[in-house]
Amino acid sequence: MSDVIELISPVTLEKEGYPPLHFTKGTLFKVEQDFPNCYLVRTDQGFTFTLDKNNENKTWVKL
Repeated sequence: MSDVIELISPVTLEKEGYPPLHFTKGTLFKVEQDFPNCYLVRTDQGFTFTLDKNNENKTWVKL
């Protein structure tokens, strides 16, 4: 899969024991896997996380 997602709003990810990760509007992520309710995406640094499909056109857009 070679889909790309672009943030249209800033996103902050928090995980206990780790510093928060901040992503700004315009950040691009590669879609690694498509699930029924979310996409697994990867940053350029190799970090992976999910984006809820309900936030499409609110927080992110698929390019």
